[in-house]
Amino acid sequence: MNPAAGLAVTVIMWGTMVPFIAALLAVMDPWLLSLLRYGIALPFLAVMLWLMERRGLFAEAYNWKRMFLLGAGMAGFSTFYALGILYSDPVTAAIVLTSNPVVAAVLSRILYKAQLPKGFLLALALAVAGGVLVVQGSPRALAGHAIGFQGGEMLLILAVSCWTLYSMKVQEWCGSYSNLRTTAITSATATVWLALVWLVFVFLGDSHFEPEGLNAGPVSMLLWLSWGAAGIAIIMWHKGAAHIGVPTASLYLNLIPVVAVLVSAVLFDLRPNLYQMGGGGLVLLGVLSIQLRRLGSDKTA
Repeated sequence: MNPAAGLAVTVIMWGTMVPFIAALLAVMDPWLLSLLRYGIALPFLAVMLWLMERRGLFAEAYNWKRMFLLGAGMAGFSTFYALGILYSDPVTAAIVLTSNPVVAAVLSRILYKAQLPKGFLLALALAVAGGVLVVQGSPRALAGHAIGFQGGEMLLILAVSCWTLYSMKVQEWCGSYSNLRTTAITSATATVWLALVWLVFVFLGDSHFEPEGLNAGPVSMLLWLSWGAAGIAIIMWHKGAAHIGVPTASLYLNLIPVVAVLVSAVLFDLRPNLYQMGGGGLVLLGVLSIQLRRLGSDKTA
């Protein structure tokens, strides 16, 4: 699959996370939800690995220190993301999350002295502006709720930083493995970390689970978030990031609020407004501008 098409699949799957996670949090705490997402994804990825490579998950020799560090990055993202959402205004949180490509560009520059591709700054400006515009079109923002910082916003920056570092180190440490194997083994180590996080919150008494609420709808959402968003989407993300770089791939992530709006419109009858459609157009324009520039460079090379 073309890397750009793979990133589009990732964006679609991750875009469903916002409304689906919101629905699932009514029946379980975020720590258990994160653990279940990766825990359910793991056997699915292991079976896929066997079918595709005819070698089991533990058939390779791994640098376990690195694998657990990568798992910590993945688990850190999930944990800080949940805490950030819990302790911040939804509108502010969504705006902060549009900083993903900015964080990726800064970390890439600091850690690897990487040169940003031509047209990146224009694409970045369009993607961030579009993401903010989509958020400003949310019902909560249009209802006049004040946007204020509540402390969780810094946790969201940490979440974005964890994911970006994870993505960059995967390119550095896992080049000899397939994207499928990389996703599977780092999901395995992330599951260990997430189990520890969940146990800590259980010990602190900050957990809840209502099994009677797990009817066909929530179970279907959980399987989708596990096999899709925590499985196939991450494989496609690694492929795209390896091809065009983490900073450029991160531009695509600002399409996630657009997908979330569309999913909400289809499943929950929440119609998009001009803010959201215009913001989505800006993000798409930013992504297309740098993609077309890359295609032009490939033809002249």
